Amino acid sequence: MTPLLMQMALFSAIDSTERSVGAQAYSVSGQLDFDGGPVRVDDVYSGDVGVAVIASAAIGSPIAYALQSGFDALKLKAVSLVVAPVERRSQQQVVDLMAARTVRPGEDLDLTVVIEGQNGVDTSRRVQYRVPVGTPAGTLNFTIADATSTNVIEFQSAVSTPQRSTQQVLSLLNGLRSNTKAYIRVWRAEPSFTVDGRDIPDPPPSLAMLLTRGQAGTTNLVNTRGAKIAELEVPGAPGFVVTGTKTIQVEVKE
Repeated sequence: MTPLLMQMALFSAIDSTERSVGAQAYSVSGQLDFDGGPVRVDDVYSGDVGVAVIASAAIGSPIAYALQSGFDALKLKAVSLVVAPVERRSQQQVVDLMAARTVRPGEDLDLTVVIEGQNGVDTSRRVQYRVPVGTPAGTLNFTIADATSTNVIEFQSAVSTPQRSTQQVLSLLNGLRSNTKAYIRVWRAEPSFTVDGRDIPDPPPSLAMLLTRGQAGTTNLVNTRGAKIAELEVPGAPGFVVTGTKTIQVEVKE
């Protein structure tokens, strides 16, 4: 099945059974089975118009990417999806991220996420991050973002770089974040290199020198995203799309 036929089939299934006007939300879960392995699907699509089109296009995109990679093992053999309609626009907005201003290596840092839901009601989620022993003094950045923003940050280099194996393609597609959660990226404003679409954060000085020298005429690039240290998941309410982004800074003191 081609990506276009898959999109048309999913759109027709939704359009023939659900209303086409008014606030809508659809939960789409399941998996795409390729000869080389599966790709998981777990997202919610919400809006006031054209949601069926958006949902079907979102399913067609990973199929198209896999088929265009040129690997024989990425032929699509089966699609198993469950589409569950929700009779309202299901969206939550990240409005704040709070933490102590300072922390010491080896200590736990409590992060409080404030999310605004239906009718302006705020809910709080607490996430804990243990600062690794040996973390140097300085500023740690904590950026909470929705799946779309996080996927762009994490995969903008990989998507534009030819993949070298079937497993690399499947790993990339399965690494795409679900939009029912938010994600906290812990990072420092330090050099991070991209080699063949893969990030190498804060390499040792000797390796950084070699990568810098090898930039000209290659795919090795210094990216502007900083050096990622960790990533934390923040679950949203079931059936809701999470949107929004915010960054705070915490000082590590010895």
